[in-house]
Amino acid sequence: MENIISVKDMTFEYVSIDSKFRAIDNLNLEVKQGEFVAIIGHNGSGKSTLSKNLNAILVPTEGDIYIDGMNTKDEAKLWDIRQTAEMVFQNPDNQIVATIVEEDVAFGPENLGIEPKVIRQRVEESLKSVGIYELKDRQPHLLSGGQKQRVAIAGIIAMRPKCIIFDEATAMLDPSGRKEVMNVIKKLNKEENITTLHITHYMEEAVQADRVVVVDKGKKLLEGTPKEVFKNVDLLKKIGLDVPYMTELAGLLREEGLDIDDDILTVDEMVEDNVRKLNIVTDDIHKRINLLSGGNQQKVVLAKWMNMRPEVMMLDEPTAGVDVGAKAEIIALMRDYAEEGKGVLFVSSELAELMAVCDRIITIYDGRITGEMDRSKIDSEEELQYAIQQK
Repeated sequence: MENIISVKDMTFEYVSIDSKFRAIDNLNLEVKQGEFVAIIGHNGSGKSTLSKNLNAILVPTEGDIYIDGMNTKDEAKLWDIRQTAEMVFQNPDNQIVATIVEEDVAFGPENLGIEPKVIRQRVEESLKSVGIYELKDRQPHLLSGGQKQRVAIAGIIAMRPKCIIFDEATAMLDPSGRKEVMNVIKKLNKEENITTLHITHYMEEAVQADRVVVVDKGKKLLEGTPKEVFKNVDLLKKIGLDVPYMTELAGLLREEGLDIDDDILTVDEMVEDNVRKLNIVTDDIHKRINLLSGGNQQKVVLAKWMNMRPEVMMLDEPTAGVDVGAKAEIIALMRDYAEEGKGVLFVSSELAELMAVCDRIITIYDGRITGEMDRSKIDSEEELQYAIQQK
């Protein structure tokens, strides 16, 4: 697959009468057609300067940037470059120019001299693509932040770019608005093959990309898949960045001794990790628990409490009503938990289970403790039965 963006040894400096500031320092980057790349970095790291250079709003002081083979320094190609790589900015109000939604979306194609019939078709398709066709007759200033940003994105889509650069496009939105916009960004990338560069401060957005680029002091510090990049927790925190909250939680759980993978990024991945390790049988982690088998329901409950890392787990007939395979798995889980130095109080009327899981066995009759036995001194279920009868 060919590169739609190629940044080669690029340096950019802001120059004033008495000073010079290097915002980008010898940066190299390649983005393939249809790829979704997230660019992260703290304030002042050079992210927005890079985006403006990619759209030819600025041009490199040194080095070159090629957009679909066109050098951004070639002034004769500026119009084509900006049609190929469009930008969505942080504040949607800065991009909305008309008083009616569909008129705003039509503004770009009209300036390109496209025929009215084609414009109407593009406006309809673009508004449907971002899920706001029913708002086409509304006034933009009456919309929510997330809806306004989707109007801005629809206006970009109507011009049929190969690439869209989102420069902190979710920064001014509430969580609901951010989710709306991210769903649109992913849909455009995966379903319409539009190359996406997403510059963001939100790590939960960056993990949804195919690749993450970390920029610090104008240099490319890290590059790789989200799992590869966010493994570098200490380095990211050192330069003032957060990591996804589930990555942070997984690290804390590992410190507590829980067997959790070291590349967890999302809630779904955390759940899938538990489902796999506890052998919970389900075709969908979002399925209602009451639709699972009895044994799998019990393992879900155990997973919930084991992840809390209590010093003592109390289980009252935990294998009642489950099949033989599930019983064995539950017993093994409790045995492993005890071997980690935790306490397990296991109430059961099944002698075989007590033999399999317990170090000590206490018998109760008529509300009173009638005996206590050391499991290591009992060799068979029959011996245990006999010992209980003697108490």
